[in-house]
Amino acid sequence: MKRAALLAVLALRAAAAGADPPPAPAPNLDFEAGDTYEGWFANGDGYRFSLDTQAPHGGRRSLRVEAVSPKLYAAAGTSWPVAGARGKRVTVAAWMRTEDVAHAVLWVRVDGGDVPLALDNMGDRPVAGTTPWTLREVRVDVPPDATGIVFGAVLAGKGRMWVDDFAVSAVEVPGVAIRGRVVDPAGKPVDGAVVALVPTLAPRARAVARAAGGGRFAFSAPDGRYALTATAPGRAPAFRKVERIDRDIDVTLALGEGGMAIRGRVDAGRAQFPPDGWIVATRIGQDDGDVFYAPVRRDGAFEVTLLPGQHNLAVAVPGIRGASKPVDRSQEVVLPATVEGPAPAEFVAWLKANAIPLRTAEPGGPTADMTPIGKIVGRARLVGLGEATHGTREFFQIKHRMLQFLVEKMGFTVFAIEANWPESLAVDEYVTTGTGDAKRALAGMYFWTWNTEEVLALIEWMRRWNADPRHPRKLHFYGFDMQTTRVAVARVRVALARVAPEAAAEPALALLDDEGGRRAFEAADAAAQDKAIAALDGLIARFDRERDVWQKQLGPVDFARARQSLVVVRQAADLRRSLPARDRAMADNVKWLLDQEPPGTKMVVWAHNYHVSRGELGLPMGTHLKKIFGDDYVAFGFTFNRGSFQAMGFRSGKPAGLTEHTVGPSPPGSIGEAFARAAMSPFALDLRRAGAAAGARWLLGARPMFQVGAVFINEDTMSGTVVLPELFDAVFFVDRTTRARPVTDAPARP
Repeated sequence: MKRAALLAVLALRAAAAGADPPPAPAPNLDFEAGDTYEGWFANGDGYRFSLDTQAPHGGRRSLRVEAVSPKLYAAAGTSWPVAGARGKRVTVAAWMRTEDVAHAVLWVRVDGGDVPLALDNMGDRPVAGTTPWTLREVRVDVPPDATGIVFGAVLAGKGRMWVDDFAVSAVEVPGVAIRGRVVDPAGKPVDGAVVALVPTLAPRARAVARAAGGGRFAFSAPDGRYALTATAPGRAPAFRKVERIDRDIDVTLALGEGGMAIRGRVDAGRAQFPPDGWIVATRIGQDDGDVFYAPVRRDGAFEVTLLPGQHNLAVAVPGIRGASKPVDRSQEVVLPATVEGPAPAEFVAWLKANAIPLRTAEPGGPTADMTPIGKIVGRARLVGLGEATHGTREFFQIKHRMLQFLVEKMGFTVFAIEANWPESLAVDEYVTTGTGDAKRALAGMYFWTWNTEEVLALIEWMRRWNADPRHPRKLHFYGFDMQTTRVAVARVRVALARVAPEAAAEPALALLDDEGGRRAFEAADAAAQDKAIAALDGLIARFDRERDVWQKQLGPVDFARARQSLVVVRQAADLRRSLPARDRAMADNVKWLLDQEPPGTKMVVWAHNYHVSRGELGLPMGTHLKKIFGDDYVAFGFTFNRGSFQAMGFRSGKPAGLTEHTVGPSPPGSIGEAFARAAMSPFALDLRRAGAAAGARWLLGARPMFQVGAVFINEDTMSGTVVLPELFDAVFFVDRTTRARPVTDAPARP
């Protein structure tokens, strides 16, 4: 079917539905305009994008996406005018051809101020293997407050994909009535049960109702893909998985026996809760739509029975901000919360009296102003330094100053950063011996977050310290991450080639080799993955059995590094199956690094706020380190009021790569706004003082705080709610920040 015919079909569909005709097409949906794929963005490390004139679907050209040495995925997309589509159902159709692909899809996303509101990415119907030109479709309902529509195609992993002749239609959304009743295990109606209608991929319900009059409930909604959940105290909840509802239905939701009984309260001081407040429990797992609701009483108490498994509890109460908390068993829970509003004057007065002012963020000068911070560190052997963004110059500079102070005044000798361990050894070689090139070694860790002038300056300072003959105990620079495995696999193979040549060809190593093999592990079925992991475990066990012999052949250092490289490969396998495995592995690697050093060695650990924190949600690295090291681990967070930073981002709904972003001032009632009222910057604050001080009670509540990881969407989405003293022992504050400065003349990636 040619493009004109496809548009005619979509127009007929719109007319049959009584809707307006499709909006005027955006330019270059058939890739015939210009000499490039004009009007489209194309991103993907290890993929090649081109216009292909060989056998396009229609016209002269199609877009070709080819995996060369794929890392994650390749995405191509364009935007569509949202005017005329709000409140309607948008269908994006295109022709796709594939050769030997692992995963190829069309996608369409609706944004609201760059916040995703709706998405269809063919999650339940991806294309695999080799397929001829085939018409594919994705569709979404566009909310009235939508600000943008973007769509395109994605190739993940190996193979080649062609797409051509995109077309878009917008029709009125049919409405459906969803009625039903909630019953107990004996089939008796349950009045008062809470029923939620949850759209596909949505973090919250579209509507919530109470069953009444014989357990009956009813919703009116656009037809679409929904899940239904029901809860009642003392009964296991009901969960009807996501399905397409395109006609009026009547359903029965049957509660079960048992379940996890969660009781607790939302602690917001003396606040009276409105009648429309809820506790939202999101089950952590592979299902979609398993979001359960329970009412919050006027005194803040709640009770909900959940299915077995880990859930994240959150507060959804108008006018109240609450911290979230994970639960995985029957228990009583207190969710700290606060009434929205600015910090009281008594807290600002306490803050001014207790903050530790810093002379400057700039490293290199005297560090006497940091002496009070040394009392916070005390006798700890491990100091975690976080960051509220991965791209703030002042955060990096203060951490440089902290390292200088801890080395000069407190005897710290190891620096470790959230970067791949095997690749970091080139930086360690430079700082300890001067061998190599600092810029090349820094770029060789593959992290844009650290490829900055600020981190380069820290590395050069470490080199100067080690070159000084007055410092016989040398500083070391290590990574503790495992996100890439190319260098790790190579180190293992080199070692095995010397001590057990037949093992160097182990297929499990190839499955996790970054040179094109890592995707093979992700694409393999569970049985094949289990087999590969068992083989890696067997190799680690063999290293341990042959330790004495292999150490003599390799030497103690090379043996230890080869074995740890194999551990990193094994950790990467876990990471491919479960993201939380990363923080557990990073904590294990930090411990291993310390174990390689003389007794009593002290280490600085540099990572994002989340990773160094002692939070419960997702069990970050800091939580594991606290369990391992106890009081020997001290964590410093970072926060700010306003300013700029660098992160991957979006502009007008399109990925914009590494970009400078500016936010703030922080909103009233936030940590950034309250700290800014102290009128001193930068400063440090010992959060352990807050527990015993009447004026500091405000800080013990759940407060919004600016934080963002590698990707920035918008200012609203980076205002997460935290109870700061529960996460960190101390915090650094900067009122106005600037962007970290990329190393502009960095050598090419090796």
